[in-house]
Amino acid sequence: MDMHPSNGSPSSSESSFNSSSSMAFSSLMSLSLVDPDPSHFEHLTASLLASVDPEDAQERLLVELLILAAQRLRRASLAESEAEIPDLSWCRFQTLADRNFRAALKDLRQHRDHKSAPVASPATRNRKGSRTSSQAGEANPLPELPPPPPESTPEEIADAYANWRIHIALVRSMSEEWPVILRLRREVEDVAAWLADGKTEEELMTWYPGLTRADIAACRACDAEGLCGPFDPADGPYPPGLPVLDDLPDEEPET
Repeated sequence: MDMHPSNGSPSSSESSFNSSSSMAFSSLMSLSLVDPDPSHFEHLTASLLASVDPEDAQERLLVELLILAAQRLRRASLAESEAEIPDLSWCRFQTLADRNFRAALKDLRQHRDHKSAPVASPATRNRKGSRTSSQAGEANPLPELPPPPPESTPEEIADAYANWRIHIALVRSMSEEWPVILRLRREVEDVAAWLADGKTEEELMTWYPGLTRADIAACRACDAEGLCGPFDPADGPYPPGLPVLDDLPDEEPET
């Protein structure tokens, strides 16, 4: 599992870092599934945290999310029934845990790939008017995190819970299985699963920039009705009460 495709000519220390990170991520996946000894897993996660650039707060958050997802995957593996056919609740938990782990891994990989990819500076003109390229190899500037949204009022939170269908829908053009928060285009299960895992609203709003308490309230309400997904179109019509759209609305709903 190569986390860092080669772009340009990284330094020897960066190459060593990328190589060790790739091995660590591969080991993390294996340990998540098969190793009952928690000490090995804890040592590996500590090593991953130590590999994070101390000046990159976003990378730190992404690594923490990956570790949390791996912990859930371990719990699913250790809780697997010895029966020949596992029960449905375990199957759903394991499927969501695996999916969450892979999503967290993808987000971290994209962040690190973006950070390490070289980019050419804009071309400049010389005194004769011809265009010349500036030196390549400068690091891509990391995208800035958006400013935090305004704090939701108690009235907004109550309204979002009572009228969650205004904020959430299954959008066929995005996925036929997973409803999303329309404003953020984020799957409801991403939020609901972490809440069920005991994470706080403050943690979720830190991990997912732009998420508000009103969004979380809508996710809670959707989850309370058992409509977070996944749904299989082959099983027939979607459950009554689940908003289903063919595509995203032209105008985002007010929050």
